[in-house]
Amino acid sequence: MHGDEHDQLRQLLTHAQYDPHSTIFHEAEDADYVFNVTTGSVKLYKLLGDGRRQITGFLFA
Repeated sequence: MHGDEHDQLRQLLTHAQYDPHSTIFHEAEDADYVFNVTTGSVKLYKLLGDGRRQITGFLFA
């Protein structure tokens, strides 16, 4: 990655802390930020037609 590309990516990053079990992004929402998990973990899931959640993955710091 070149220096100017790195700077452009840095402009998209944001620092935030979230409480456990809080939702940080909903399916089908436009992505306004790039998230980098630095501590803890994130559960990824897909909402099914009947309202259940299907876990699709986990992200760990």
